[in-house]
Amino acid sequence: FKSGYFQVGLDPEDRPKTAFSTRDQHYQFTVLPQGVTNGPPAFQRIVSQILGPTRWQYSLAYLDDVIIYSTTFDQHLYHLDDILNRLNDANFRLNINKCQIAQTAIDYLGHHIEHSNIRPNADNIRALVETRQPATAKEAFRFVKAAEYYRKFIPAFSTIAQPLQQYAPRTKEQREKKSQATPITLSDDALDAFNKLKKILTNDLILRIPDQNLPFKIQ
Repeated sequence: FKSGYFQVGLDPEDRPKTAFSTRDQHYQFTVLPQGVTNGPPAFQRIVSQILGPTRWQYSLAYLDDVIIYSTTFDQHLYHLDDILNRLNDANFRLNINKCQIAQTAIDYLGHHIEHSNIRPNADNIRALVETRQPATAKEAFRFVKAAEYYRKFIPAFSTIAQPLQQYAPRTKEQREKKSQATPITLSDDALDAFNKLKKILTNDLILRIPDQNLPFKIQ
């Protein structure tokens, strides 16, 4: 979208809640400003309402990133026309320079999607693999949380990463304490988990759309 938040008007009764003063003037937003606590969920609900029944049928949206997927090109043209009409009816404008039309492969929310295959984004994986050995609790926790984003690609992720979870701050006070930046030496188990996760991430991690005609095995 083109300045997505600013395409959402505020009710006149709510505009004073966004007011602020400068040395010379008093201002208030007439549209949804960035930075408000409820901005993201409110915007997400609006986009979801606009897409309506097309969601999970041939469209998905995360805030202002909308993806349209189809089996055939002709089908895609129909889906594209439908979504564009829905956005037009809602007076939502697009940033044409950021639109990608009729792609066979895309990068979306940290994933590379091509045909029926889904892989982690290569740049994100490279950054994880090149992560140096954590020297503080904060660095250890940051690594395991970043790797956790791709846990669906890693069988038994929770078991493998468990030794690193000991460095996670448990309370608000712990998150704010400078102790999170205090130098540490990883335990043997934590170091093994760190190296094992990095090694797994170097594999060609891939998920495929399941064949509904084959039997499923739940583990």
